[in-house]
Amino acid sequence: MKLLLDHGCKILSTPRCICRPIKEDDIHDLFRYINHNKNVLQYFLAPYFEHIEDYSIDSLIQRSKDGILIWVIEVNSEAIGFIIEQTRDESARSIELGYAIGEPYWNQGYISEVMQHICTYLFNECNFHKISLSALIDNLASIRVMEKLGFMKEGICRDEVFYHERFHDVVYYYKINPSETKGDSN
Repeated sequence: MKLLLDHGCKILSTPRCICRPIKEDDIHDLFRYINHNKNVLQYFLAPYFEHIEDYSIDSLIQRSKDGILIWVIEVNSEAIGFIIEQTRDESARSIELGYAIGEPYWNQGYISEVMQHICTYLFNECNFHKISLSALIDNLASIRVMEKLGFMKEGICRDEVFYHERFHDVVYYYKINPSETKGDSN
């Protein structure tokens, strides 16, 4: 079976959000909510920027044009975060996603809501077999999101990333397409 990614990053609506492709107008919101917030960047591996003049989302826009899946999470006409494809293995029909959301929106269920819709889309419309997520081992909120979404713990990779001048362990979670589990627990 092949992946069906003809429509790429399809616009998805949830009860509270719109998930849509990234655009240049998102620069101010993403700067404010993600790359200019040290609390967000404690767990999301991206550079901090002091001034918006030094910040660019051109590489994200180009990656999106190149077929990498990047959904901006929009609430009340503001880009409050995003879901981004980290890796894709088309022969195995698997994908790893990452996500970040602005601190004012933490612990309100936005990532769970958005990820539920994106997983349904990737499994049902794009024909993915497996979706993987990961987090720094001390990012307990993200781990709770993965478990709430029904992802199963795959394992911990020790000293997996070097970030903020030290090594960090990373925990990996996965979910198998429910239509392909044949009664397995995942």
